[in-house]
This record gives sequence, structure tokens and C-alpha cells, in this order.
Amino acid sequence: MRNLALIYGLFLLIWTDGCLSVLARLLTSTAELDDLLDRAQRCNNIPALGFAVTALNQDGKTAFSKDLIYARTYGPKPVGPVPPSAATPMSNRTMYCVGSITKHVTAILVLHLLELLQSRGHNYTVKSLLPDILPSLDFAGSTLRDVTIEDILSHRTGLAEYFGPFLVGNPLNTSRADLADMAAHLPRVHRNREAYLYNNLVFNVAGLVAETLGEKFINATVPWEMLVKEFFLRPLGISASAGFADYLEVNRVARPFMSVNGKHRPVDHKIMQLITPAGAAGSLCLSPEAMAVWMQFVLNRGRFAGVQVVSVKAVEESWQPRILQVVQGNGGRGADAMRGTEGLISSVRRAYALGWGTGTYRGFDYVGHGGGFYSYLSLLTVFPEVNISIFTSTSGPATANLKSVMRRIHLNIFDRLMGYRSTHHKFCEPPAVLVETPRGAERQLNQEEYTGNYSHPTFGNLTVSSKKDSTEFSGGFLVRTPSTRTETPTGQSSSSCAGITCGT
Repeated sequence: MRNLALIYGLFLLIWTDGCLSVLARLLTSTAELDDLLDRAQRCNNIPALGFAVTALNQDGKTAFSKDLIYARTYGPKPVGPVPPSAATPMSNRTMYCVGSITKHVTAILVLHLLELLQSRGHNYTVKSLLPDILPSLDFAGSTLRDVTIEDILSHRTGLAEYFGPFLVGNPLNTSRADLADMAAHLPRVHRNREAYLYNNLVFNVAGLVAETLGEKFINATVPWEMLVKEFFLRPLGISASAGFADYLEVNRVARPFMSVNGKHRPVDHKIMQLITPAGAAGSLCLSPEAMAVWMQFVLNRGRFAGVQVVSVKAVEESWQPRILQVVQGNGGRGADAMRGTEGLISSVRRAYALGWGTGTYRGFDYVGHGGGFYSYLSLLTVFPEVNISIFTSTSGPATANLKSVMRRIHLNIFDRLMGYRSTHHKFCEPPAVLVETPRGAERQLNQEEYTGNYSHPTFGNLTVSSKKDSTEFSGGFLVRTPSTRTETPTGQSSSSCAGITCGT
């Protein structure tokens, strides 16, 4: 039975003496919580669902008399045409790739490195300009010349996003300095610090900032991935159950799926390499157990196992709002009204901090972030005032409906933990169906009309050529900084064909 549990799920429940009575107050039983999440997994057609919740007692400030940590993976289960043999066996080290949830980790790392350097007499702060931090880059005429560390961590540079090219990937051996050069040529949509405009390419510059600050502190060149590992993952004891999408072995992560005609299709793990070298914006992967530990670290304001790994100031500074998020209508960031047994309940997402979004629910402030990484979809919500944090992650398919379902699950569980009567959150949504185009029905294009050379000030040159029944694309940068990063932190060669030559 124990082996069966390891194969089909992870179950971790850590509590101190007397916590059984606390659990009885929060939930009628653990089976009640399991039933909720199991139903959400099945009715939304999710192959695997990772979950973690952490509730901490801190100086009597919360309703909890003891700490509570609970983590579990629901699945994998054979769904649609996927046979049981195709399911990736789950264990206590099976990870989910959490996408942009990575951003707050990068932000706290940068804040920590700034404090370490300040302790040695340096005067760097979050308000330092990028040219002062990255003097090796050419900022002449750059849209980043007046941008601070704080600006890139809070998405308030006002530069155009171009999310599509970010997803496609980069040429082989592209460095973070190369990406910074690309970001420096993005056109401006708003004046700096005038408006919130999410930008993965610009945020990735924070990875280069971290590497530069780390080099000043350590006197050695260390990639962002290793800084995260040495400053966070190793001290927290989770380096074996956390890693980075572009460097992980296939069997260490939950197998990702997409939906085609309502049926699940496995996604090639090689697609994860497309994040290179933009990992600081979204390459972190963790198991639910590792995330439960990380949430404990965050709720304890940088303290773990009696050691202050990161200062209280660094963690709490990352929570402080920097720029208002504009309401974007239904499904956008703004106010939601949900009717519970007590009447209307307000949930408002109001501003972006440093790597976190901020908002309120039932009058309680929260910070959190969603994360999409190709088919993976994740959500992390932290209520610092009452020391509650909730995490969910799926192996796909990533849909807008599922994103909404995950948010409702978080708020429902918060209600249960706080002793509120459960609100009428709807966990089951009709799964999205991606209609497959019948062969032969594709739009026929004259390939010759599209052949030629193209250029863009941010993304460089693109050559389109036609060979028999295929169209080939090859590209390179107009502006490049010499790349020095050719190996992964583990010493294995990194590979990616994205942006080089691809036939269709």
C-alpha cells in the first residue's frame, strides 16, 4: 500500500502536538479537503493536480494554535486516450513547473543580494538605475537607460511586451546579456512608472542584475539558477525536489498535456528548453512538498528552521505595492463579486509589487501570482496577515476556465481555514475543446510571396526561404553582446533549435 501511495500520490501532513483539534476546527476531516480537490481534478479533466497549504501560528496573531502544513499530489490518472502506462509515476520529488510564480523568487533574491552588498559598504538599492548596475551593457539610446531595478521587478517600465516571440524561444547559446540588449530596443507604450504593463522580456533583466550583484558579492561568476539554489533551495532542504525547467530530466516532472478535440495529448518535454536563458522570469519547478516548505519560509518572513535565511525586510519589501493594476473588465485584473451564504463577498486585485500581485479578499490583504508554463498552470496565494498560503498546480491543459477554477479553490479553502461558511464557488467548468483542423482544409498560401529578409529592432533578422514543400525560417540578432554561457549549471550542454532553423 505504501508503494501504491508513492506511485499515485504524495501525501504529507506535518503537525505538532495538539494540532488535531485545530484541524477539526478548520475542516471536518482531511477527506473533506481531498474530496474537494479530487472532484475539481476529475470534473475539469486534469491529469495531475498538485496542492499545498500552509497555516502558521506566529506570536498568537492568528486563529491557529499550532502550525499546519499539508501537501499532496492528486493523480496521475489515465484520462481520455492516455493509457495507464503513459502516466508518469508520481513520487515525493515529482515537480510541477510554475512559470511566472518564479518572479517573486527572483525579486527576493535581488533584494537579498542588495542587502548583502550594502553590508559591505555598497550603496546599491532597488532605486539604482540599470546603467549603474550593468555598466558593461550599452545603454546609449536605450529605452532602459532611465529604468531602475524596482521598475523591472514591478512591470512599470511602460515597454511593449511582445509575448509571442518570448514563447517561441531564442537562438542557441543566447545569454541573458543578449536578452537585455533585446529588451533595450523594445518600443515604449507608456512613460516609465506611468502604468502597469506586464513584460517577461524586461523582467528577465532581473536575472542578469542578480548575476551581476552575486558576482560582486562572491567574486565569481555564478548563473541565476545557482544563486537560487545556493541561497534558497539548499538552505531550505528542497534542492532535490526543486529545479529549473530547461535543465530537468523528463522523469522528474509531472507529464504535461494539452487538449485537442477534448482529448489529452502529451506535450514534448523538449519544449521546456525554450525558456533558456529567460529562467528568471519563469523556469522554476517544484514538488507540492517543496512548495509547502517555501511557503513556510515566506510566511515566516525569511526564517526557516530557526535560521534567518533572508531578512524580514527583504521579504516584506517584496510585498509592497509599486504600481496600480488597471481593471480590464470580466476576467481581467480588478474587482470580483462572489455571492456566498453571507451575501456579496469582495475580492479585489489592486496593484503589483516586486514579483507579486496584491489584492484583498474579505478585507484581508494578500499577495500572489499565477504561472503558466506551456501546458502547466499554477497559482500561489499568500495571506501574510493571517499566515495562510495556498498553492495549486496542474500538468495541463492550461485554459482560462481552469485558471478561474483554481482561484475559486484558493478562496474556498481560505474560507474553510478562517472558519467562514463556505461560499458558493463553482469548481467545475466545461473543459475547453481545441478543435483540430481537418487535414487538407488548411488555408493554402503561396510560399513565394513570403520569402525574403525581414528585420526588427528588437528581435533582429529573419530570413524566410522556400524549399520544395517546406518553408524554413532562420534568424539572428541585429544587436548582440558576446555570449559566454554555453553550459548548464550541471555542466551538461544546453540545446535549443528555437529561432535557428525550423522546417514546417
